Amino acid sequence: MKAMWVSAFVAAIGIVVGSVLAAEVSVSDVHLCCAACTKAVGKALKGVAGVSGAKCDTAARTVTFTAANEDAVTAAIKALNAAGFHGSAKADGKDASVPDDSGAKAGDKPEEVTLTGIHNCCGMCKKAIIKTVEGVSGAGSVEIRRREVSITGNKADVAEIVKALNAAGFHVKVAK
Repeated sequence: MKAMWVSAFVAAIGIVVGSVLAAEVSVSDVHLCCAACTKAVGKALKGVAGVSGAKCDTAARTVTFTAANEDAVTAAIKALNAAGFHGSAKADGKDASVPDDSGAKAGDKPEEVTLTGIHNCCGMCKKAIIKTVEGVSGAGSVEIRRREVSITGNKADVAEIVKALNAAGFHVKVAK
């Protein structure tokens, strides 16, 4: 009987310990060209409950942190997106969901589109944004303001522009 209680107790402790173990999260292919980018990442993750140890590796274009649970992983990814950063996320080596909240619709080819929320802190960010947008077939002129990108002319597919910016490490939303 005593052995059964000990077994049950050990199993219960294992469940509790397993449920509070933190996940090591890595977000790769993030646009991190300078100290201001890394500072913006730190600021974005600073107040996220359950997130600690945020670090940026500009050379590897990677953001890493520890998340207390799945909700913290999701909240951190959303915070990075809200700050204009995008990447592929893994928690403990497994793919973590990065929401597509861009509002872009495949096949939507307006004469002009404005994308908002992009991270743009310096000339290198601006240069990367312009190069990325200009690389999309049909993209016309590009105008960049602090957290906005406007593309005019030639009717490029908005979803393709968003996809290209995401691949370059920038997160955007179609302006309403």
